[in-house]
Amino acid sequence: STNISMDFMLKMLLVILTVAACIVVPVGCVQFRRRRRYSRDVKMLDPTLENDDIELQMHNEGTEASHCPNRGSAHPLGECKSQDPRLAVLMSAVARGRDRMPVQSENPKVSHLVDQGLVREDLHFRTDNGPQGRVPMTIIHNSSTKGRFPVIIVLHATGQAKESVLDKMIIQAKRGYMTVAIDCRYHGLRSLPDGLAGYQSALVQAWRVGPERPFLLDNVWDLIHLLDYLETRDDVDPTRLGVTGISLGGMHSWLLGALDTRVAVAAPMIGVQDFGWAVEHDRWHARVASIQPVFDAAAQDLGKNAVDAEVVHLVWEKIMPGLLSDYDAPHSLPLLAPRPLLIVNGENDPRCWVEGLSGALVEAKRAYAATDKAHHLRVHIEPGVGHEPPPRMFQAVWDFMD
Repeated sequence: STNISMDFMLKMLLVILTVAACIVVPVGCVQFRRRRRYSRDVKMLDPTLENDDIELQMHNEGTEASHCPNRGSAHPLGECKSQDPRLAVLMSAVARGRDRMPVQSENPKVSHLVDQGLVREDLHFRTDNGPQGRVPMTIIHNSSTKGRFPVIIVLHATGQAKESVLDKMIIQAKRGYMTVAIDCRYHGLRSLPDGLAGYQSALVQAWRVGPERPFLLDNVWDLIHLLDYLETRDDVDPTRLGVTGISLGGMHSWLLGALDTRVAVAAPMIGVQDFGWAVEHDRWHARVASIQPVFDAAAQDLGKNAVDAEVVHLVWEKIMPGLLSDYDAPHSLPLLAPRPLLIVNGENDPRCWVEGLSGALVEAKRAYAATDKAHHLRVHIEPGVGHEPPPRMFQAVWDFMD
């Protein structure tokens, strides 16, 4: 009888200690992962959450969902990996084993007046030792303004160059911003002699050989170094760094904001999409057509007569490792919380399907709500517009940046 009582008491004590241990778990980052069973047909602008659709990955309940508070002004790579596995995957895919380059401009600045007291600076900085590691940059600001500028980084679309956004840069520089643009890899001053064909060939090489990742990730690597450079300038306010971009540039600005908390506000245009949704729902054709040669090469290498969903899936996983499982829109948009984020897309965009964005917005809204900053997440869908940025889109971005 005494032995039975002692056994019972020991079991009860073990239960009490277990409960107590659960109660005192330290507060930290909350991580949510959307199960693939969720309905992606939820109305985009009014998503509802079902309790059994959300799986809590940690018991911790902090104030910033899916956001690591330990990432600060220091370079983000290599930090906070234990707190958020998705962030670690994105960091690794962007870095691809490279060490961060020291902050320096490679050639002297050349400044000249462009309009109404504005100064244009053209310079380069280096992000790796390869031929594409030399990054051309243009900066425009008001020469008479003293103190530190807020910054807007403006990123160009596929087949364009930083000169294509020069008019937008000038407009915002007149309004008091420092505006910055770079040429993406294999674009502009980084183009090969055969122009856009050289970019397409580089994507085929990335599929077949590697190690380059010139579609998105290598450009995000360059942009992280751009933030490093901007932080060294005594005329830049490092707490007010904003980024926007068009199409390819929209994707860059979305992923940069997810990875690097030095981005204070992000407003990607016609770039945010759910790649996985497009593959699952056979809506990948328009996105694939923008870089068709790499998919044709992959289909050939895989012994297929035409590109299909399997080919698309395999190409994304090769040139952007971990995208579909870890940093596609449903996984990475929550990482921007609680910082202001404006998603600007066209209603009829076949590359960034509005209905395909609903699942990602469910995740993002949940993350922002958990930070008590739900109003920092905004979505602007331009009626009747496809994959193009009309002036109303740009105005929405500038108003949001203000």
